[in-house]
Formats: sequence, structure tokens, C-alpha cells
Amino acid sequence: MQSYQNEILYPRLVGNMRFIGIYYMVVGVLSSLTIIGAIWGIPVFIAGSRLRDSAENLKLYSENKSDETLNRALNLQNSSFLIYKIIIVVSLFLLVVYIIGIIAFLASHDFSNFPRV
Repeated sequence: MQSYQNEILYPRLVGNMRFIGIYYMVVGVLSSLTIIGAIWGIPVFIAGSRLRDSAENLKLYSENKSDETLNRALNLQNSSFLIYKIIIVVSLFLLVVYIIGIIAFLASHDFSNFPRV
């Protein structure tokens, strides 16, 4: 029963991983068209590439059942998720700094001179 489930699960998982990996590679390339976007786009491209490579190794594992191939697939997937995690943490930090900046800007200005509508 377990082998049958793996025969169904692996191709679907590989397909989803390929799709997500290619999507993030395209997003990374498009983001890198600007210099500021490249700061975010290059890590996204690398993470997508590693996820796509992980999918290829998982496909090879489903065909030949080599522990080395499975280990490589999981390591590539782990490094992809690590990059995404770093991007998320940095993005959340920048969001908090942005919100604090807006609050500080609004608190430092006197809006009593603006005309009332």
C-alpha cells in the first residue's frame, strides 16, 4: 500500500515543486531588471532554482531508490526553504521599520495648519 501511495505522490510532488521553482525563478529574473529589485530577486531566483533541482532529484529517487539522491533532494529543498525564510524575516523587519517610520513622520508634523474639508 505504501509503495502505491508513493507512486502517486512523487509525480504530483515533483510537478508541484517544478512549477513553484520555475515560477520563483521567473519572478526573480523579472525583479532583477532593476538594481533595487536585484537585491530581492537574486535570492528568490536561487531559491527557485534549488527547489527545481530538488524536484529533479526527487524524480530520480522515485526511479532508482538511491539514498544519496533522496539526501541531495532534501538538502536542496532545505536550502531553498532557508533562503525563503531569510527573505521572509528580512521583509517582516523592513515592514516594521516602515510602519514605525510612518508613525514617526505623522507624529512629528503639525497638521493643524491644513485646511479642513
